[in-house]
Amino acid sequence: MIKLDIVSGFLGVGKTTLIKRYLKALSCRKEKVILIENDFGEIGIDKDILKIGDLDIYEINRGCLCCSLKGTFIDTLLLIAEQVKPDRVILEPSGIFILSEIFELFRYYQISDAYEIGGVVTVIDGPHFRDHQVRFGNFLTNQIDNAAHLMLSKTSEMKENELLEVVEELSDTFHGKEIIAKDWRDISDEELLQIFIGDGTIQGKVLTGKALKEKKQERSHQGFSSYSFYGGSPLSPEELKQKLLLLNSKNFGEIIRAKGFVKEKENNRFLEFHYVDGSIEILPNQNNDLKAGSCFIGKDLQKDALAEFFQ
Repeated sequence: MIKLDIVSGFLGVGKTTLIKRYLKALSCRKEKVILIENDFGEIGIDKDILKIGDLDIYEINRGCLCCSLKGTFIDTLLLIAEQVKPDRVILEPSGIFILSEIFELFRYYQISDAYEIGGVVTVIDGPHFRDHQVRFGNFLTNQIDNAAHLMLSKTSEMKENELLEVVEELSDTFHGKEIIAKDWRDISDEELLQIFIGDGTIQGKVLTGKALKEKKQERSHQGFSSYSFYGGSPLSPEELKQKLLLLNSKNFGEIIRAKGFVKEKENNRFLEFHYVDGSIEILPNQNNDLKAGSCFIGKDLQKDALAEFFQ
């Protein structure tokens, strides 16, 4: 049976970063691993971020696996099982994803005969947990309620009392869940394997609790949309930063998540950028096989304004 691991979480919480760490930890097991990337935008930025060696990555873009792309997802899983025959498939669904839908796929005997659920981890943005809970509770509740483990990200940005308050709130509301609140820099490969596979032990900052009653969730994207494009003028890191800062102005709609690659001025490399709820990260990327492109996700997107400003 092929293990199907799932790394869920809302937009920009750090799913891709966690998967890169998990892939590194898995390398010692000598398994054949396939990655399925689902991006809500029209172009797949995360595939380029996750390029590692000869890892096979399947992209399913322009929508969400739980509704409009469910048929494509089933076909992809069957194709992988019949032709590739890996030991493990890691799925990174779109942040706008109803996690409970994944278990419904196992009603299809073709899926249940080939796959079994492995590790199911939901990543929660520690500093923005309450804001996300208020604004996007439908998605967040479902993703938390249907995960085996909860991992808080960006904990280094939180004070100890803030971190404890979030952990206590999660523990009180979602009883019976294992909550990993360690700084990711302090999580070893062995601990990651324990989280996903049950291979070892986790040291420190782990709490547990009990599950909520099942709730029927709306199959709606709650007004989210995306806008993606390839290309864009070369920019210096400072110029790119200044442009990204303006995403918070509401002139382009309510931008929740932006990511992409921009050619850097005066250097033969790309700049990889991430924007999440006003926070900005810009990283140099030496991969010359990349293509400049950007993806914006949010509500009431002003696509013409974005195109004019960022092209």
